[in-house]
Amino acid sequence: MRVRLLLVVMLVAGGLVFVTPGRALACSCDAPQPFGKAVKEADAVFAGVVTSLEQTSGQRSFLGSAPYGYFAYTFEVDEVVAGDVGSTVEVRAHSSGASCGIKFREEARYIVFGYDGRRGLEASLCSRTERINETVTFGGETPVRDPQVGPPIVDGNETRSTVLIVAAVLIGLGALVVLAQRLLPRRR
Repeated sequence: MRVRLLLVVMLVAGGLVFVTPGRALACSCDAPQPFGKAVKEADAVFAGVVTSLEQTSGQRSFLGSAPYGYFAYTFEVDEVVAGDVGSTVEVRAHSSGASCGIKFREEARYIVFGYDGRRGLEASLCSRTERINETVTFGGETPVRDPQVGPPIVDGNETRSTVLIVAAVLIGLGALVVLAQRLLPRRR
């Protein structure tokens, strides 16, 4: 009986590996740089409105979850702070907050700190990129933000995580039922 109990405990403990989120799935950023230093280190800094977005790689959707992967966002630029930026610019970003990605909303206004990357101009959660209100000025140390707007929208793929957790629990329960049927004495 002890062997059976030990086997059940090991199976449950092994199943918890699938349920417990790992630290490797999280984005980790350094503290934000002062505004002036961030501007100097960025390849382009501008304020603009997202006019369109297109998914360029990754999964389209998984059981009703948000699309996951790289997106190309087109911005209509209304103010350039640094860099060579035209009246429109394309910025690429990953949609997953776990990958330090940032998800922009169409028709929302942002100050974008862009960096030259493999896919062109890129932005991430670790830059000073953020959603701003319509009265931003760049005369001060930091832009004026609407407190109702909050930080950039980050898609942490919560739906996908929930589906994976439910699947792991169901698999674990199924394994326990099969194990119990095999180990428990049968009545005749």
